[in-house]
Amino acid sequence: TDTVLKNALLSGDVFYELAMPRIVSAHQIAIDGSVYDMAGRSYIDFNNKYYNETSIDAYTAHGHTFFVAGDFSIIDKQYAYALFFNKDLLGGEEATNALYTMVREGKWTWDQLVSYCNAVYEDDGDGRSSETDTYGASLVGLDKLYSYFGIKQAGTDESGNWIITLDDERVDSVIDAIITANTSDWLSWWMNYETALVNDKLLFHNTAVVRSYLAKNGNVGIVPFPMLDENQGRYYTTNASQLSFLMCIPKATSNRKMSDYFLDVLTWTGSEYVTKAYCDDIFADFKTDDDKDMILNYIFTGIMYDAGELVGWGSLLGTVLPESYSYNANNFDASYAEKLPNALKMIEEWNTAWSGYTD
Repeated sequence: TDTVLKNALLSGDVFYELAMPRIVSAHQIAIDGSVYDMAGRSYIDFNNKYYNETSIDAYTAHGHTFFVAGDFSIIDKQYAYALFFNKDLLGGEEATNALYTMVREGKWTWDQLVSYCNAVYEDDGDGRSSETDTYGASLVGLDKLYSYFGIKQAGTDESGNWIITLDDERVDSVIDAIITANTSDWLSWWMNYETALVNDKLLFHNTAVVRSYLAKNGNVGIVPFPMLDENQGRYYTTNASQLSFLMCIPKATSNRKMSDYFLDVLTWTGSEYVTKAYCDDIFADFKTDDDKDMILNYIFTGIMYDAGELVGWGSLLGTVLPESYSYNANNFDASYAEKLPNALKMIEEWNTAWSGYTD
């Protein structure tokens, strides 16, 4: 935690060669000046694939990188969210292959998902939602659509200064997507998705890949969450910021070069052994090479890190949910205006910490 590292640094006689804080602790650790810069170090090459590239981008400012995610931990992969789908309900082998092809060609978009969901939804005839209806999707964390669609809450400008980036012009489209889902008959919030998914009553459900037993128990496949549109260019998946870990080099280390070396060795080792063993374990539940390809090359490679998760203001888009569900409206602008001053204050603290860094 930030307190442990700060106290170790102040004491001068307690050493931590590496530290792996949760994402929620990273902000204060940087402000406290408790970590070394990892950019440009001899033993650390962020070009290696065992480091997560979006984390490097997310936590680099003013030329300094204080945190990185990578294969030293499998938590982000365990909690990488994807879409499980019922292959029979989709239309069988031909329709399943068409979906995989759509993903590979970069044409798997939100509109396609909505189209699939509308096509499969069927009321049992009583005119109300019930467990005997057939639903298009059961989607959790719709406020995370900004991450699925590649929109970050905070980032850097061309000069390396931290800025709020949630003014992306696509935010309005994300809000529209949330409202579309929340006001559609094909969306179910309450059903037992595990039972419904394998019993031909639910087409899609987004959950962590760690729940691979869903594929074992039914004719169920997996694909990444769709892009907002084809211009997005790549698929993203969210991770659990409260659970995921970053790595850093504490200034309380006894040997900085050795810490650099062991960070790289530990991350490489995780990639070569731990990650592969984890994949072998979950792959045992999937029946086709296509599903495994989706996990390795479209889901794990799309794990999204957003420095805005550290700002402490939560997800602004989360405020859309109650209003959009009840009234087909949203209070995004009002909530954004209320939370913005505190976020800007914290962003300024970041800029001070990163720009004022000294070894």
